[in-house]
Amino acid sequence: MQESLGSASDGPVNISLREYLDILRRRRAIILQTFFVVLVVGILISIYTLDVYRSSGRLLLAPNSYSINTINTSDPLADIFQSNQQYSVLTQVEMLQSAELRKKLQENLKGKALPQITVTPVEGTQIINITAEGEDSLVVGDTPNQLMDLYILDQKDKGEARLKVALKNADTNVNKFTKKMDDIDKEIRKFKQKYQISELEKNRDELLEKSRNASQALFNAESTVRT
Repeated sequence: MQESLGSASDGPVNISLREYLDILRRRRAIILQTFFVVLVVGILISIYTLDVYRSSGRLLLAPNSYSINTINTSDPLADIFQSNQQYSVLTQVEMLQSAELRKKLQENLKGKALPQITVTPVEGTQIINITAEGEDSLVVGDTPNQLMDLYILDQKDKGEARLKVALKNADTNVNKFTKKMDDIDKEIRKFKQKYQISELEKNRDELLEKSRNASQALFNAESTVRT
């Protein structure tokens, strides 16, 4: 006698709403515990996590000159015209992030933590955007302005220093040029004395004067004859 084997159903098991509610009722303790744990963790994180503040400022740069600037390097004053060259926007972005400026900014904060600083150019413009992020609202709010002030003052000081060097070099070049001209003038005087050029020039002037007098006399004589 063969036993009939029942085929197992592979289809999805249908669970009614009542069964769902029974499952939730039996697991309500676990669900409530999980909810309260998540709630407590969230409250603790919000209490012990400090707020992050952000501030930003914009620095407008002088426009670049697109004219061709030709400088004669033999000119004693050439260094003065070269001392006022404008840096590109990307170059000034790097200069704003230099360690030297950050050190000065840190000194101005007087021991307070330096916020995170981001310096980016605004594409297609002569504007640089400076953003500061940190936990101290007062420091973060003042950092972009302080950085811009330090940068402007630093560029002014460096520009004046370059101008002083250029003026010093120009003065040295002028002195060299003047000495060279004096040496050339001495050589010319020696040459004239050696070959008596001054006497020749004097004789030439006398001959020219006699020639003019003779021409005038001839003109007067012709006028007299015609009359």
